[in-house]
Amino acid sequence: MKDIDCKLILSNATIKAYYKTRIFLLNEVEANFRYKSNEQIIVNLVTGEFGGVLVGDGVSCRGTIDLKTPDQNCNLNFSTKALDPSSWVQDLILRTR
Repeated sequence: MKDIDCKLILSNATIKAYYKTRIFLLNEVEANFRYKSNEQIIVNLVTGEFGGVLVGDGVSCRGTIDLKTPDQNCNLNFSTKALDPSSWVQDLILRTR
């Protein structure tokens, strides 16, 4: 199999993700992902407002995933802007019922 070196670029995109009973909606997504097989994945993602299970003004995720190591070490910095704590607490309450 040949080595793969590709980029995925998103500009002003909307991402909707589902996990079990949870929904995540990311708006105004600006992202640049680079995948180099057997080497690394580079992640650079910034969003505007987000909603669903969690509500806030933005999310940022930047860093790398090292594919050369057996455990695929991650060096990712994840941050949120103006996360509404009540949205997170409400999800916890619903899941424990």
